[in-house]
Amino acid sequence: MAYSEKFLKGFEKLLKNSLESDEYWTTFKYTSTGNNYCHALTWGMIVKVLAGVKETKELYINIPLKPGKITFRPDTYAVSNDGSRLAIDFESPNSSDARVVKKDVMQFLDFLAEGGGVKEYIVVTSLPERSSKWELRYTSAGGCNKGHRLHRKEICKNPKKYWFSFYKKELSKIKAPKSHLKRILFVNINGKHLEFMRMWGK
Repeated sequence: MAYSEKFLKGFEKLLKNSLESDEYWTTFKYTSTGNNYCHALTWGMIVKVLAGVKETKELYINIPLKPGKITFRPDTYAVSNDGSRLAIDFESPNSSDARVVKKDVMQFLDFLAEGGGVKEYIVVTSLPERSSKWELRYTSAGGCNKGHRLHRKEICKNPKKYWFSFYKKELSKIKAPKSHLKRILFVNINGKHLEFMRMWGK
């Protein structure tokens, strides 16, 4: 089993059995100023799983990786005993929006183009199929979601369906070596279930 697979299997199990409310990933309740515990909780879970994988040799948080002019700073970065390098970025309900492709995917691809040596990159989003308390933020002038404000009702009805449809459309426009694209894996937290999202091809 590949190093990343062992992490994902462990993360899936920990998430499913977590005693915490699924509101951490299905609402904006834990992403507000003064109550922004979503990232802290999920980062802790990711680190706990990686630390428990026996092949993990080195583990870093928010490390700046700079092979050239581009600085790639993943939330979590791990090196296995065989030298495999795994980078992970987590997006809470607050940041699982129009920013993901540009902020995460494009930054990673630019990093690889400069010789970055990460073997696999996992983007973890928090997009439920249903939520009674979903929001669409940053829609004012200059906001990252300005172009989506007319779709507020659709987004709040099914955040996962809307945003993954948008991600696939944007990813299809990217010109990059297939060998680089294959290093990227999207997984989504839907409630307390981890889903593996197919982003490349039909």
